[in-house]
Amino acid sequence: MAKKRGKRGANSYLNDFHLNVSGEYVYEGELYALEDKSQHTAKKKKFWVLTALLTAVSIAGGCLPAPGMSNCFYVILPYLGELTCSLLVAWAAVRLGANWSAVREYRYERSVPVLPRRAAAAAIFAALGAAAEIVFLAVAAEERHLLWGAVYLLLKAVGFFAAWEIRRFFLASNWGKLSDDSVC
Repeated sequence: MAKKRGKRGANSYLNDFHLNVSGEYVYEGELYALEDKSQHTAKKKKFWVLTALLTAVSIAGGCLPAPGMSNCFYVILPYLGELTCSLLVAWAAVRLGANWSAVREYRYERSVPVLPRRAAAAAIFAALGAAAEIVFLAVAAEERHLLWGAVYLLLKAVGFFAAWEIRRFFLASNWGKLSDDSVC
């Protein structure tokens, strides 16, 4: 008799769900947890605040009438990269969820390993955006828009540091598989 193959590819995590006797699907895959349980709440709060800050300053940068944001491609392109990466960081944060004491394997794999790279990309794009804005201010800006240019540069600095802290946070965090006897 041929062996029944499960799903492969993007939906392969569905192989970890099985029907129980009452007809409900039960997850039977691996679980991961942040190993430093004493500081779960503080670490989660810091991470969520940094993620919200990164997303907010990325969106706010596009709402300002900063010099170069309306007609200069070399200022707009880094902004779009930063916005995209910050939204990807926020999406990974939402997928990770709020319960870090038992994270399913498919959620762990799609959030924890990719968060440092996405945050680093957001930080790099924020730095590039600040450099492009400085170039634009030096070359083509009028004096009446310098205040908005300074606010834009401040947002880029806050976005850079928030993204870099998220990256540093996840590189320093220790996640491990939960054994069967430690799961409730």
